[in-house]
Amino acid sequence: MKNKIKNTTILLQICIIFLYTDAKADGFWQSLWNGISSPFRPVWGSYTVSGQDNSAPIAMFKRTTFEKDKAEIIQRIKTVGSDFRNVYLKVYQSGTQNYTYTIPAATGAAQIYETRATFAKNAAFVLVLGVNQNGGSLSTDQKNSLAANILTVIRAADNPMNDDWFKKTTTIAGWGQETQMQRAIELVNYCTALDLLRTAGYGWNNDRDHEDNPRTALKYI
Repeated sequence: MKNKIKNTTILLQICIIFLYTDAKADGFWQSLWNGISSPFRPVWGSYTVSGQDNSAPIAMFKRTTFEKDKAEIIQRIKTVGSDFRNVYLKVYQSGTQNYTYTIPAATGAAQIYETRATFAKNAAFVLVLGVNQNGGSLSTDQKNSLAANILTVIRAADNPMNDDWFKKTTTIAGWGQETQMQRAIELVNYCTALDLLRTAGYGWNNDRDHEDNPRTALKYI
């Protein structure tokens, strides 16, 4: 009987602690769950394995041969009539919005969101190579514009999302049962863009949930 009373007293004390701390802000059950699960949750935005090298590049390029591969790609872009040059022309046109260094307009349609994700990836590829459609070097201003455009698009990746987009039937143009697949493609493209941006030497605000942190938007896709 004494043990039961003791256990009940301990449970009540735990409940009171939650009620008078985080409970007022987040609700009792949320606070209870946070307290129980916190030791098992990974740090947001960080997953590390002992000995793992997380330096850029991670996507599209092999880290140990990056400079060599980049130089070879640029050389082939300079070769008139080469397949590399022809393919890169399309990538460059997409990533620079037909040489204007602007951002695709956001209309709210699914196709535009997918277009903006592809734009970000292509712009990042142009940025990391640092050359125009003919293989000539980009200026510092051009590279800075590309980096700014990429981050701007990614930061708006979840805006203005709403739950209706994920329903099988919706009046919003292009959204419906394919939405989750489209959003998955976008997420891959945006993550690739961020890795290439990092490879090119650019960074961003990395504070959790800060509006200037591009990952704040990506985690809600």
